[in-house]
Amino acid sequence: MLSGWLESGTDLEAAELAKQVDKCLFAKDGVSQGSGEFLGGKVAEFWGDKLEGNLPLLVILYPDEAAFREGSNFYISWLDLLCYRHKIIWAEEKSLFLTERLVSNYNQIVGMRNTSRQILKRKLKQIILSILR
Repeated sequence: MLSGWLESGTDLEAAELAKQVDKCLFAKDGVSQGSGEFLGGKVAEFWGDKLEGNLPLLVILYPDEAAFREGSNFYISWLDLLCYRHKIIWAEEKSLFLTERLVSNYNQIVGMRNTSRQILKRKLKQIILSILR
Protein backbone atom coordinates (compact mmCIF):
# COMPACT_ATOMS: atom_id res chain seq x y z
CA MET A 1 0.00 0.00 0.00
CA LEU A 2 1.27 3.43 -0.90
CA SER A 3 -0.41 6.69 0.03
CA GLY A 4 0.32 10.38 -0.29
CA TRP A 5 -1.35 13.58 -1.37
CA LEU A 6 -1.52 15.62 -4.53
CA GLU A 7 -1.57 19.37 -4.10
CA SER A 8 -3.17 19.78 -7.51
CA GLY A 9 -4.15 17.68 -10.47
CA THR A 10 -7.09 16.07 -12.17
CA ASP A 11 -8.52 12.61 -11.66
CA LEU A 12 -6.85 11.53 -14.89
CA GLU A 13 -3.46 12.75 -13.66
CA ALA A 14 -3.96 10.91 -10.35
CA ALA A 15 -4.80 7.69 -12.21
CA GLU A 16 -1.73 8.11 -14.44
CA LEU A 17 0.49 8.72 -11.40
CA ALA A 18 -0.86 5.54 -9.76
CA LYS A 19 -0.01 3.57 -12.93
CA GLN A 20 3.49 5.01 -12.94
CA VAL A 21 3.96 4.01 -9.28
CA ASP A 22 2.95 0.42 -10.09
CA LYS A 23 5.28 0.38 -13.10
CA CYS A 24 8.22 1.75 -11.10
CA LEU A 25 7.76 -0.65 -8.21
CA PHE A 26 7.07 -3.85 -10.15
CA ALA A 27 8.50 -3.16 -13.64
CA LYS A 28 5.22 -3.89 -15.40
CA ASP A 29 2.58 -1.86 -17.15
CA GLY A 30 -0.12 -1.82 -14.52
CA VAL A 31 -3.77 -1.79 -15.34
CA SER A 32 -5.96 -0.61 -12.52
CA GLN A 33 -8.24 -3.48 -11.49
CA GLY A 34 -10.39 -1.21 -9.39
CA SER A 35 -10.70 2.39 -8.40
CA GLY A 36 -12.71 4.50 -6.04
CA GLU A 37 -12.61 7.28 -3.50
CA PHE A 38 -11.69 7.44 0.17
CA LEU A 39 -11.77 10.65 2.25
CA GLY A 40 -11.90 12.65 -0.96
CA GLY A 41 -8.82 10.93 -2.35
CA LYS A 42 -8.47 8.64 -5.32
CA VAL A 43 -7.85 4.93 -4.74
CA ALA A 44 -6.43 2.60 -7.39
CA GLU A 45 -5.80 -1.11 -6.96
CA PHE A 46 -3.40 -3.14 -9.07
CA TRP A 47 -3.08 -6.93 -8.92
CA GLY A 48 -2.60 -10.03 -11.00
CA ASP A 49 -4.95 -12.95 -11.49
CA LYS A 50 -2.82 -15.67 -9.89
CA LEU A 51 -1.47 -15.98 -6.37
CA GLU A 52 1.97 -17.01 -7.58
CA GLY A 53 3.80 -13.93 -8.79
CA ASN A 54 0.92 -11.70 -7.78
CA LEU A 55 2.10 -8.37 -6.45
CA PRO A 56 -0.94 -6.41 -5.30
CA LEU A 57 -0.66 -2.66 -4.82
CA LEU A 58 -3.13 -0.21 -3.37
CA VAL A 59 -2.40 3.46 -4.18
CA ILE A 60 -4.30 6.18 -2.32
CA LEU A 61 -3.77 9.79 -3.38
CA TYR A 62 -5.44 12.21 -0.97
CA PRO A 63 -6.40 15.76 -2.00
CA ASP A 64 -4.38 17.44 0.77
CA GLU A 65 -2.21 16.84 3.81
CA ALA A 66 -5.14 17.02 6.25
CA ALA A 67 -6.96 14.18 4.46
CA PHE A 68 -3.69 12.22 4.35
CA ARG A 69 -3.27 12.55 8.12
CA GLU A 70 -6.89 11.54 8.70
CA GLY A 71 -6.39 8.55 6.40
CA SER A 72 -3.41 7.41 8.44
CA ASN A 73 -5.88 6.49 11.22
CA PHE A 74 -7.17 3.73 8.94
CA TYR A 75 -3.78 2.17 8.20
CA ILE A 76 -4.31 -0.95 10.36
CA SER A 77 -7.78 -1.45 8.84
CA TRP A 78 -6.30 -1.26 5.33
CA LEU A 79 -3.68 -3.86 6.28
CA ASP A 80 -6.38 -6.13 7.69
CA LEU A 81 -8.41 -5.75 4.51
CA LEU A 82 -5.42 -6.60 2.33
CA CYS A 83 -4.56 -9.64 4.50
CA TYR A 84 -8.15 -10.93 4.28
CA ARG A 85 -8.12 -10.43 0.51
CA HIS A 86 -4.84 -12.37 0.23
CA LYS A 87 -6.26 -15.20 2.35
CA ILE A 88 -9.33 -15.43 0.11
CA ILE A 89 -7.20 -15.55 -3.06
CA TRP A 90 -4.91 -18.16 -1.46
CA ALA A 91 -7.91 -20.34 -0.53
CA GLU A 92 -9.34 -20.03 -4.04
CA GLU A 93 -6.03 -21.04 -5.64
CA LYS A 94 -5.76 -24.07 -3.32
CA SER A 95 -9.35 -25.12 -4.02
CA LEU A 96 -8.73 -24.94 -7.79
CA PHE A 97 -5.59 -27.08 -7.38
CA LEU A 98 -7.47 -29.68 -5.29
CA THR A 99 -10.33 -29.73 -7.79
CA GLU A 100 -7.90 -30.52 -10.61
CA ARG A 101 -6.38 -33.35 -8.55
CA LEU A 102 -9.80 -34.78 -7.71
CA VAL A 103 -10.89 -34.74 -11.35
CA SER A 104 -7.62 -36.40 -12.39
CA ASN A 105 -7.93 -39.11 -9.73
CA TYR A 106 -11.59 -39.67 -10.58
CA ASN A 107 -10.72 -40.10 -14.25
CA GLN A 108 -8.05 -42.67 -13.35
CA ILE A 109 -10.55 -44.61 -11.24
CA VAL A 110 -13.16 -44.53 -13.98
CA GLY A 111 -10.50 -45.73 -16.42
CA MET A 112 -9.87 -48.80 -14.24
CA ARG A 113 -13.54 -49.65 -14.00
CA ASN A 114 -13.35 -52.43 -16.57
CA THR A 115 -10.01 -53.79 -15.35
CA SER A 116 -10.00 -57.29 -13.89
CA ARG A 117 -9.35 -57.91 -10.19
CA GLN A 118 -6.09 -59.71 -10.98
CA ILE A 119 -4.68 -56.71 -12.82
CA LEU A 120 -5.89 -54.30 -10.10
CA LYS A 121 -4.20 -56.37 -7.39
CA ARG A 122 -0.96 -56.41 -9.38
CA LYS A 123 -1.09 -52.63 -9.92
CA LEU A 124 -1.75 -52.05 -6.22
CA LYS A 125 1.18 -54.27 -5.26
CA GLN A 126 3.44 -52.34 -7.65
CA ILE A 127 2.31 -49.04 -6.14
CA ILE A 128 2.85 -50.26 -2.58
CA LEU A 129 6.29 -51.64 -3.42
CA SER A 130 7.29 -48.38 -5.11
CA ILE A 131 6.17 -46.44 -2.01
CA LEU A 132 8.15 -48.71 0.34
CA ARG A 133 11.38 -48.36 -1.64
